[in-house]
Amino acid sequence: MPEHRVVVVGAGIGGLCAALRLAGQGMDVTVVDAAERPGGKMRPLQVNGQPVDAGPTVFTMRWVLDELLDELGTSAEQALPPLQPLSVLARHAWRTDGSRLDLHADRTRSAEAIADFASPAEGRRYLAFCDEAQRVYHQLEGPHIRSGRPSFVQMVADLGPRGLATLAGLGPLATLSATLSRRFTDPRLQQLFGRYATYCGAAPGLAPATLMLVAHVEQAGVWAVQGGMAALAQSLAALLQQRGARCASARAAPRSSTPAAACTASGSTTASAWLRTPWSSMATSARSVRCWAARERRCRPQRQPAGARCRR
Repeated sequence: MPEHRVVVVGAGIGGLCAALRLAGQGMDVTVVDAAERPGGKMRPLQVNGQPVDAGPTVFTMRWVLDELLDELGTSAEQALPPLQPLSVLARHAWRTDGSRLDLHADRTRSAEAIADFASPAEGRRYLAFCDEAQRVYHQLEGPHIRSGRPSFVQMVADLGPRGLATLAGLGPLATLSATLSRRFTDPRLQQLFGRYATYCGAAPGLAPATLMLVAHVEQAGVWAVQGGMAALAQSLAALLQQRGARCASARAAPRSSTPAAACTASGSTTASAWLRTPWSSMATSARSVRCWAARERRCRPQRQPAGARCRR
């Protein structure tokens, strides 16, 4: 019997991946979520009888799951639905003037499309924007993106002079909107690339300029998932259950039961006392709260997101 019992609260993509890593280390893992079927942003809706992704529609940064699956002794080809690389990253249309613009995996084709759409000068500005986004991404990948617990002080130390110079070039505390207004003159392009802020639920006028790195993330590869994004989560959930983890929903729990966010657990046995409905299918969301259910009957949260609370 595993020595450590862990309850992962929240079945988003973060919760599922955290649970997979813990189960891969031989821990007794239970994943719980308040919803009847997990999904968060990555969930399907029925539209005229057809399932449509209601949240994320494409798959990027594939290396994250590739590395996790490699740790678990499997691969995307074995564990995930078929993935198809896309040559057209996104199609944009403006109702006001009927204009349309496609962005391509080949950035030269994108620059040509922007030149026809706006002007040759804007096409050149786009290529410069891609170069800058690539530099920002590479400077932040190690100190921030791959860091388990990034802190400002440690990030500054890891960036070094070159990294700090790259970020300083964006402007002190610059917003994404302000940066785009200096990179492009066509307001439609400013609006188009401002959508990167919405990926984390922010507004371009409030989000940091560093989110321009999403341009490089998309250039590095965008995949469509056969069956939709929910199928990706279902595959991760199936793999999780194959590793012996338990998945359950709190939707059917009585009102007097301990809520999921409380995490007052002495182990998976306590948590399962108020879980009534096992999931037949699973999906993912963008954020999760992870709590360790310690033997001494106390909840020990691991740096929860802002706004999350863990009651003893």
